[in-house]
Amino acid sequence: MLSSDRPFLSNARAWQLAQAHLVASEDPWRSPHFAELYVIAVADGQRALARFRRIDASRRADLIHDLLVRSLDAILRARSPRAFFVTSLTHLAIQWLRRGDARVLPEPAREVVDERDAAQGLDLSRVLERLSPRDARIVLAVAMGEDRLEVARAHGVSRDNVDQIVSRARTRLGEDR
Repeated sequence: MLSSDRPFLSNARAWQLAQAHLVASEDPWRSPHFAELYVIAVADGQRALARFRRIDASRRADLIHDLLVRSLDAILRARSPRAFFVTSLTHLAIQWLRRGDARVLPEPAREVVDERDAAQGLDLSRVLERLSPRDARIVLAVAMGEDRLEVARAHGVSRDNVDQIVSRARTRLGEDR
């Protein structure tokens, strides 16, 4: 059972389960199980890159996403998907650091959106920053369309508790406006 005061710890078994689900699906990119692999990859990727102090958080996220996008097929074929991902990510980080011309481009200007616009939707990033790691994972999974009962089982909570967590997150978003 996961505790809200303890960070999400993935393991080789979680990777293998996500891999099996995606291999069994017709299109891994469109599979609802891709979210499982994504959450595991981001968590393990951040831990693997934590020792690279010269790489900022934004670049770490870019490296994780780039590897996941470029190597999904290889990850799905790997005998040990976690070991393959972490090793490949470490090599990618080392390559990035060795390149003399590696620079982070400035972020493009953000489009100003009228806050009264109903189509603006849920600004998930603001809410996730204010939640516990467990609650943030639950809200993200629900936002990505995962079944709430499955989310509840995965986090060792009830379906009603998942609904409460999502409701509190929406309330917090309302407080930000």
